Amino acid sequence: MRLNLPRYNCIHFEILGEFTVSKDADVEIQAFMEQTETRDLDEEGTRVAIYGSKSKIGGVTHGVHGSLYRSADEDDVPSFELRIVDERASDELPRPPATLRPVSYLVDASARLFGPVKAYCFAIFEYNESMYQSKVRFPLPLIIQGGESGVTHVEEAQFSRRVNGDVEYRVSVSEGSSSITHLVNFETTVQLDRKSMSQLLDKARSFSGQLVVPTGDKSDVHS
Repeated sequence: MRLNLPRYNCIHFEILGEFTVSKDADVEIQAFMEQTETRDLDEEGTRVAIYGSKSKIGGVTHGVHGSLYRSADEDDVPSFELRIVDERASDELPRPPATLRPVSYLVDASARLFGPVKAYCFAIFEYNESMYQSKVRFPLPLIIQGGESGVTHVEEAQFSRRVNGDVEYRVSVSEGSSSITHLVNFETTVQLDRKSMSQLLDKARSFSGQLVVPTGDKSDVHS
């Protein structure tokens, strides 16, 4: 799995999925989990299979981490949680040990083994202020301030899109000395594979991109 995070000014992309399966599928998934490094997490039988990869895209090192958790309730009904994280990393990041299967192995099997997954998506975007301008400028003075020692400004904020009262996505915006940071999160139901992972990153980027304007050298800006 190779997501081009630098193209989108993304430094962290994460998917947390939850799903349940039939007993027959549970047997197949447990066998699948044993093909990589696994660990028992507690006395209740929670087990995790671990995946890891390292790659370089656009001159930037990526560390990719995957985990698949299985637990069961008192009636031995299994439930699963899937977590995949792709983030920028140091060039000195060591390669994962040979006991770990690559994250692509987990992604490629997801649609077949798990079916539709309820997914929580999180992404962090970092824009250089020499190349982008935020549509929301901080600090933002409060119209009604808090008196002599009360609050006077908004230093960061969270924005959302609501449809019929439900939140479709949220974008939290903050500014540093030379960068603009967006934290995007949303929920969806998806059959995970390489294509849908890229589509989810595209969607997160489109939400974030509404709140910045390219201002620098267009040859260096990926849109």
